[in-house]
Amino acid sequence: MRRICFSLLVLVLLITGCGDRQQPVETIDYFQGSEGLTMSFLENSPPEKVFAGQSYLVSVMVENNGAFTLPNYDGVIGAPSESLYGTLTLIYDPFYFEEDGGADRALGSTEKRLFFNGRSAYWPEGESRLVTVGMLHVKNLTFRTGADARLMVSACYPYETLLSEEVCIDTDPYNRDERVQVCEAEDLSLQDQGAPVAVTKVEFESLPAGLQNTLVTAQEPLTDAEGNFLGTRLVTREEVVTLVKPVFTVIVKNGGGGQVVRAREPGLMASCIKQPRDEGYTSNAVKVTGLLGNRELVCNPPMPVFIDDVAETVCMVDSDDVISVASNYLDTLQLRLSYVYQSRISVDVEIDDSLQQYEPPALLDYRCSDFHHDYESCRAFGQQGAGLDALDCYYCESTGACLSGASACSSACDGLSGDAYSRRCTSPCPAVDPLVSSSVDVLTQRLSVTCSMKGDARDRRRCGCQSLAYKVVDDIAACDDPAGYVSLPVRRSGEGILGETSLSAEHFLMVDGEAGRWACGRGVTAEGRVGVDAAMIVGS
Repeated sequence: MRRICFSLLVLVLLITGCGDRQQPVETIDYFQGSEGLTMSFLENSPPEKVFAGQSYLVSVMVENNGAFTLPNYDGVIGAPSESLYGTLTLIYDPFYFEEDGGADRALGSTEKRLFFNGRSAYWPEGESRLVTVGMLHVKNLTFRTGADARLMVSACYPYETLLSEEVCIDTDPYNRDERVQVCEAEDLSLQDQGAPVAVTKVEFESLPAGLQNTLVTAQEPLTDAEGNFLGTRLVTREEVVTLVKPVFTVIVKNGGGGQVVRAREPGLMASCIKQPRDEGYTSNAVKVTGLLGNRELVCNPPMPVFIDDVAETVCMVDSDDVISVASNYLDTLQLRLSYVYQSRISVDVEIDDSLQQYEPPALLDYRCSDFHHDYESCRAFGQQGAGLDALDCYYCESTGACLSGASACSSACDGLSGDAYSRRCTSPCPAVDPLVSSSVDVLTQRLSVTCSMKGDARDRRRCGCQSLAYKVVDDIAACDDPAGYVSLPVRRSGEGILGETSLSAEHFLMVDGEAGRWACGRGVTAEGRVGVDAAMIVGS
């Protein structure tokens, strides 16, 4: 019986000994990454195509991918909870949309929860939630069946960047102490700290602030008369040490893809409401505070301004606070960046009004002035109302006004004239002939003719080439004679607002039968200006 019990005991020990060993706890650094609040549109909210007369929800997924939590109370500046909140703003063109119903317009408002947790042990991925920014009603289009529009959501919120690094404080800037030091001072090169704004570099310098006699306790070796080592002893002696003032040049970078609106200052709303210039706040800046151990750092400027997404400040201990230590030592540098950050996302939607679910408006119910800042509607309305004084609309580019009558262009739009085709107030066409180019490819036996017009891309259709033609002659001088030209089918190409910036055409030629003759190309503009070019036909 005792043998059986012993065997069972050995078996239990073997089983427990072969069990899985406890895995080490994984340490996660939450102060990584260059994002704060991020947004993305919910699929089909809004859809890619929307229909006039209908209403649509606009919803975004908001995630806090940084390490800072938007609290209901700011422990840094002591501001009350109502002055610390982020906002979501829906931006749209009121010509196409109008709000229909309420919207969750604020993150951390009194109507919603005030916390938006950042990445931590309790929120490893940061807090995220779906926010309905608004319900938009699509207006009926006037004299059109379709249009393209852009919707934008802007997030504006207070945020902080925290940095804590161990640094070596050099107490011997003159290198008078020949003893081996415990550390060497060097600059810090950094990447990101779990926020859209990060400290990327800290340059260190020790400024001498005088000399001071001080008592230093150190260990000395003990030896006998023959020089044999017997041990050590503590001795206290007076030494002259250099007083130093550590100086840190802090380089800050905006790497979040958004904009630093301003520094977070006491008494200022943390939202993105535009303040008057005399409110005294600093725009496009970040507030920098810090500690070296338990010593408070003074930074100058305290709110550096970003230039090309980079800001710089110099931090040091107080003018009355100096360090008197006999040797280099390690200390903790802590920096806090406080700011208001703004980011935006946008989506393009197509508006379809082809269903015509409403009674088309009567032409006389409108005036040109109803279509200010909308060139397409001004043009469409003007084409339908041509010949009627009050409805003969022309668009002024410089003011965005839709004017009545071509004569209004000269009186109300920089003295320009009205172009009946584009329905724009434009300057006269350039007094230059079009540029025509002709070439013959022997291998493909094709004549190529192109015609282009320099000038404003918007005017190239009305001022540029309208037709191309060709003919084959024995004498190149005959190319200038308009008789005998045959029209060519043309292709339009270009990047102008109206699309057309040049014409091109090709024509098959019997090269061998036409060898030695001239292939003439001719381009004519809408105003009758002519450009001609010729290419000799070489036999194969």
